[in-house]
Amino acid sequence: MALQHVKNIIIGAGPAGIQMGHFFGKDEEYLILERNSEACSFFRHYPRQRKLISFNKGRKLRFDWNSFLGSDMSMRDYSKELFPFADEYLKYVNDFVSKHEINIKYNYEVKNISKDGGVFKINDGEFTADRVFFGIGVKKRPIDPSITYPPNVTVYSYDNMPTDPEVYRDKNVYVIGAGNAGLETVNWLSPIADRIILWGGEPRFAYETHYPGDKRSVNMAFVDTYLLKANVLINTFKGNTLTNPQSEVYRKLMHALEKGALDWTGKFDIVIFCHGFEFDDRLIKDLVKVHKFPVLTPHFESTTTPGLFFIGTGSQHHDMKIGTSSFIHGFRYNCEYLHRYLTNSIVYNKISTERSLVDTILYQFSESSCLYHRFNYFCDLIGILQDNTFEYVKEIPISAVEYYTKPTWKDFFTVSLGHHLKFVHGEPVGLTFRRANQPGKASESIVIHPMIHYKQKILHFVEDAFFTWQNQAGQVVMELYLSYILGRMYEDELNASLKALDNACPASIDLKK
Repeated sequence: MALQHVKNIIIGAGPAGIQMGHFFGKDEEYLILERNSEACSFFRHYPRQRKLISFNKGRKLRFDWNSFLGSDMSMRDYSKELFPFADEYLKYVNDFVSKHEINIKYNYEVKNISKDGGVFKINDGEFTADRVFFGIGVKKRPIDPSITYPPNVTVYSYDNMPTDPEVYRDKNVYVIGAGNAGLETVNWLSPIADRIILWGGEPRFAYETHYPGDKRSVNMAFVDTYLLKANVLINTFKGNTLTNPQSEVYRKLMHALEKGALDWTGKFDIVIFCHGFEFDDRLIKDLVKVHKFPVLTPHFESTTTPGLFFIGTGSQHHDMKIGTSSFIHGFRYNCEYLHRYLTNSIVYNKISTERSLVDTILYQFSESSCLYHRFNYFCDLIGILQDNTFEYVKEIPISAVEYYTKPTWKDFFTVSLGHHLKFVHGEPVGLTFRRANQPGKASESIVIHPMIHYKQKILHFVEDAFFTWQNQAGQVVMELYLSYILGRMYEDELNASLKALDNACPASIDLKK
């Protein structure tokens, strides 16, 4: 007999589990099961050097990457730093849990999850549930156990490396892995160790790809020590060569580790593996297909087990290595949508006039934190009725649009924020690029900007340095696009009208000059 039946069980009291529980609040029965004695225990240990790489800027959620949704509690009240410390975040989390009475059962380890007759069983039935929300994220990637090391070499992983500087004082250190964990480690070691050698994959920088999991400049102060020859060496290689036993780079690295030296780098004293994390599927591998991360429906539900939903870093199937689902400022909106979906709270707002529609769209472009952070993957959906009035659905996954269109609509289109394909596909753009400033050349905009998807066509707005389009220029362009969508203007007329506006705008700014 079950110890307790709960409608919604959330596994893990991390940021996503707390956010989901907060949305359920007192209206929906839920319980969070947490293995450890505190919420967000991951941040008690990580990042190892304690500084986060998530922005803590101002009061708008567009620039606040850490705060929970649906509350007046802001991380800004706990830290004035642009990149806050993990201990400050934990203080914020614990105060949030207390104030909002988040229902968490601590010190309870989930050992197995199964489904029988439409009911989920936790730990062979100690708890049962109608729905399960899996919020356990990633685990450290294991070190190859077959590697042998000389007796004078000490080996650590990012997980267990001591944070006492004296351990590394004037030592020669190898750091394996050039992601943010590796960069953070080298940055911290730079004033402490003597010689540092960094091995890793080919660099992809976040300022180039706009993927916040790529290499962040906040962790790259040490680069000067390499470029200006201060006993730091950076070796980066294309592809996943460091994890491919068949690659020449892998063989050279293994040879160096076993020998304790390379001819061209000399001997080393310490090796630190910072080669990343991977999804922890041990509890649910029989309940969901996993391709690096769980394969999910547009509603973040397992494609093989109805009622099993994924929140937090496990929800990134649709935008892995491209979007923001693996980060708090992204997956908090996944949780918000999921709650609206499950509670039938998706609203179709009636809009009667074109002017009101234009104002609503421009407001969303300029103010919506969801569209801003879930660029390229969330949108607003606008249905056109037979009498040319409109129904407006806010902030849903683009992949879920087909679930919300109505047969009574004569047409529809979506509005979103997004990036040029160079960003989407990770092609470097860099800090110097040609910025499109004229409506007729809006499709050349590279950084985040509004997009309208209508049938097979994408209608672009010019990018704006401060991301606001609630102005006369935005209104004029939106009215032109709406006229085209409603059939009052042919495509060649639209293009001519946009080109005519170019004369009223400054020429494109070439930042290379």
